[in-house]
Amino acid sequence: MSRASHSDGAKQARAVEAANADLTAERKEFYFRLPGWLEARLRPLLQDQRDLPILYLFFNVSVTVLPAGLSLFACPAWTKLLGPLYLTCSYVLFLERYLLALHYSQHRRLFKRGRYVIA
Repeated sequence: MSRASHSDGAKQARAVEAANADLTAERKEFYFRLPGWLEARLRPLLQDQRDLPILYLFFNVSVTVLPAGLSLFACPAWTKLLGPLYLTCSYVLFLERYLLALHYSQHRRLFKRGRYVIA
């Protein structure tokens, strides 16, 4: 075996290893997990259990961005000061992750059909 072909084989092996590293990498779509009792209720509704990080992300957005946005309406005097901060924080923290999750959920069903009741 020539030195060039051995070098090409090693490069190819490193490329395959780098491409597959994403399969075992830590998921970073979310900042914090669901509370245990809520996760126990929602986990059976997922079509594929590997989609749990997307559910975590949707929960993160629901408990941070939505209440913060509603608080801007509750304190109109502070809106001009807090509005730009709100937009900046929500864009920096969530926009890219949320758009990726939304795109992914358009290609694959996240929840099982006909399982809408959580209670």
